[in-house]
Order: sequence, then structure tokens, then C-alpha cells
Amino acid sequence: ENENHRSNIRPTAITYTGLLKTYANAGLAEEAEDMLERMDRLHKEGRLKDPPNVIHFGCVVEAWGKSNDPNAVQRAEALFDRVRNSKHPDMKPNLICYSNLLLVYKHRKMTKEAVTVLKEMTERFISGELKNPPNLFHY
Repeated sequence: ENENHRSNIRPTAITYTGLLKTYANAGLAEEAEDMLERMDRLHKEGRLKDPPNVIHFGCVVEAWGKSNDPNAVQRAEALFDRVRNSKHPDMKPNLICYSNLLLVYKHRKMTKEAVTVLKEMTERFISGELKNPPNLFHY
């Protein structure tokens, strides 16, 4: 009976957030992105209630920021662009997602790219699309 009870337990979006954050903290970007894609597949198959959201994508961008992979910048930017270009209203970049992209640039001393992102953040805050303004942490 206990075996049957366990088989009905399914991970939720919150469970995946914890897993992705763990991967991010360890800089295990490839594993984090694989998990994100798995979430997406499970949602499309009807086996996961909620699709990956901006928090999940932000965790994977953070993982790429902490990764030593030579393609980390391109991989992080590609994920960030998926969020930025999403048609879903709940999938627009938030302050944390932007912060994680800035982390990618910071670790690689990519000042020009970081300034471009800060300008975008400021413009999105002024237009009302971003709830919170960039702060001292971001500069």
C-alpha cells in the first residue's frame, strides 16, 4: 500500500525550482537546462500541471552565469531571449531574471553588454512593464 501511495506523488513547479536552484548554485548549467527542457516536455505531455516559468528560466540563466562552459554567455542569452520574447504575460523578465543575466556578464567582465541590459531594465521600469527599478546591486 505504501508503494502505491508513493507512485501518486508528482513533483510540482516548486519542486523543480528547488532542483534548478541547486544546479545553479553548483554551476551545473547543462544539467539545469536539461531539467528545464524536461519540465517543458512533461507539461506538454500533461504530466506536469504548470509550465516552466520566469523563475525556472532565471535559475538556469544563473547556472550558466556560474558555469565555466565556453558557450555559457550564448546559452544564457538564448534562454533569456526565450523569456523576453515569450507571448505569455507571466513570462516576461523580472528583476531576478535580469540580475542573473547581469551575473553572466559580470563574471566575464562584459561591461558593454551589462550596460545595455541595465538600460533595458530602466526603460521597462519607466514604461511600467517592470515592477521594481534596477537598484544599487545592479550597478
